[in-house]
Amino acid sequence: ARFWRAWNRRIASEKEALARGIEQEEKATITAAKIALLSLGIRPQFLSEYEQSVRRQQSEERGIKLSYILSDEFLEIARVRTGMDDPTFYDMKDTFFFGDNAIGKNKICPR
Repeated sequence: ARFWRAWNRRIASEKEALARGIEQEEKATITAAKIALLSLGIRPQFLSEYEQSVRRQQSEERGIKLSYILSDEFLEIARVRTGMDDPTFYDMKDTFFFGDNAIGKNKICPR
C-alpha cells in the first residue's frame, strides 16, 4: 500500500509540473514531466489526452492575455490587417477571423 501511495503522489506531482510547464510554455519542464510520467508507466495516449485537456482548461480559464492586446505588436497587426490607424474590435472582426487569411485558420483550437 505504501508503494502505491508514493507512486500516486509522484504521478500527481509530475502532472502538476506538466500543467505549470504548459502554462508558462517552458518546453524543458514539459519534456521532463512527460518523460517522468512515461517512466512511471503512464501510456502515451493518456499523456497526450491529459496535455490536451490541460491546454483546453487553461485556454478556457485564461483566454487571451491583456498585455498582448495592449502591446505594440498587436496594434501593428491590427493596423496592417485593417488598414486603419486605430481600429476597434468590430473593425478587426472580418480580417482577423474570416476568409482565407483568418488568424489560426489552419490550427486546431485547444478547446
